[in-house]
Amino acid sequence: MDEPAAGPVVDGAVVPEGIVVRCFARTDVGLLREHNEDDFLVADLTRKVRTLLPDVQQHTLGPGGSLFVVCDGMGGAAAGEVASRTAVDTIFERLTQGDPPAHWDDLVGRLDLAIIEAGHRIYQMARVDQERRGMGTTCTAAALMDGRLFVHQVGDSRCYVLRQGRLLQLTRDQSLLTQLIEAGQVKPEDAANFEHSNIILQALGTTEMVNTDVTFLDLRRGDTLLLCSDGLSGMVDDDTIRSLLEEHPEPLAACRALTEAANRGGGEDNITVIVARFDGAGLPEPTPGEPPRFERYAKPRPPNFDRVPYTIPEQRFADGGPAVTMSPEVPMGAVSVEGMLGDEPAPARPTGPVESTFDGTGSDLAEALRGAAEAPRVIEWSDEDLTLDDLPAATPPQAVPASAAATRTSVPPARPAGSAARAWSIVAVLLVALILLLLVFDSLRERRAAETDTATPAVDITPIPPPPEPATPTPTPAAPQAAPATPQAPGLHLRHDIDPNAIRTHLRGLRPSVDLRQLGPDPGPPPAPQRPPTTPPAPGASP
Repeated sequence: MDEPAAGPVVDGAVVPEGIVVRCFARTDVGLLREHNEDDFLVADLTRKVRTLLPDVQQHTLGPGGSLFVVCDGMGGAAAGEVASRTAVDTIFERLTQGDPPAHWDDLVGRLDLAIIEAGHRIYQMARVDQERRGMGTTCTAAALMDGRLFVHQVGDSRCYVLRQGRLLQLTRDQSLLTQLIEAGQVKPEDAANFEHSNIILQALGTTEMVNTDVTFLDLRRGDTLLLCSDGLSGMVDDDTIRSLLEEHPEPLAACRALTEAANRGGGEDNITVIVARFDGAGLPEPTPGEPPRFERYAKPRPPNFDRVPYTIPEQRFADGGPAVTMSPEVPMGAVSVEGMLGDEPAPARPTGPVESTFDGTGSDLAEALRGAAEAPRVIEWSDEDLTLDDLPAATPPQAVPASAAATRTSVPPARPAGSAARAWSIVAVLLVALILLLLVFDSLRERRAAETDTATPAVDITPIPPPPEPATPTPTPAAPQAAPATPQAPGLHLRHDIDPNAIRTHLRGLRPSVDLRQLGPDPGPPPAPQRPPTTPPAPGASP
């Protein structure tokens, strides 16, 4: 750690030369989340180093300045971690390229382009990888140069400055809740119970272009800077934050106390804090009783600014021109907050530097960021009856009598008159299409059945009659004739009760190659069997 050079003596204490920065950062997963999607950056841009080692925890401000960044990723799974890490890496990479910035406009322009490029990289990564679709991150970056602190804001991460016991918020949350409070639709005391407090209007990576809101503050000796994600600001109120910063002058102890307080308050989100204290003869002494005041900085106009979906009406640029108005082509899903809340005009907002509130800027569009189905912290409107034609036209506010304004209550705009008829017509068309589809399927089934019947041959199931039995020849009695003596082998007896014709028929069917002449001459029909003579029984004898 480099010890700062000794400077003048003030109230008996030696004040170091130049501007001395003492800082520390801490991130905590919280009590409900499974992984940490936050990221931070603490860097000495003069030496082009980013670390929390002692040589950066306390360093003397150089011509390149110092940088502090807090990013709160979103998108589910590991997409939020990728988005926040890509943002801090891109910002550090761009700001450490080339020579140190020559003046304030150069520093602000470089930081603005670095944030825009980080958002573009995240947007392209989400388009390539389907699993990372909808990822994004907030970004609150504070750059210090020559005693002036510049704060760039995208999202709802916050930046505070503590001076002489007074805590001042230098950023305005780009959230729906803040917009409703400024429009008078939600009371500040009811903000803690607002169910849509996590809806933000802009983030890096959810659109191709972003619009940073830049403010600046001239530091005084002894000022304390705090950058934090909504894991701290949503769990701990501003009075507690102020008291903890006063009780713990060392940045390391202050970071630990703040994260522990957020966990005691519920720890519903990741918690990231950066605490930096500024000292040295390069900063003037604060005037007793003078509150801290900040202003909007007229930043250089970035290229392709007409493609930015989120605009700040009162925003001015270094060229003297105002912000480009929104093109008539409204991004998909965008709705008008004024139309959503009614036609009652919003109360007048203060202008110029203010003491404890922002100077009153905001967009009249609650931007539904594309591809954020997995990002619960980004606004997403899904009313199927709402179309671009239903958005209220930009008409000048009309004067309302005081009596009517006192009794009138703001109500959401009614649905279009033809929305119910369109819904029923869609249902009818779907039913007719379903009936036609069923008829086509039934016709195809009958045609297929007919083709199957034609291709199959008919089968005759008439029973086949059994073959007729061969007629048995009736033997004709012939006169007894003495058979010629035929020499026979001893023990060989010829059978005359077998019909030779039957034998020939049988052999002809089984063995057609057998010569039937080998069986000898046809002996003719067999002789009739001889019955023994009958003798009549004697009279009186039993038969």
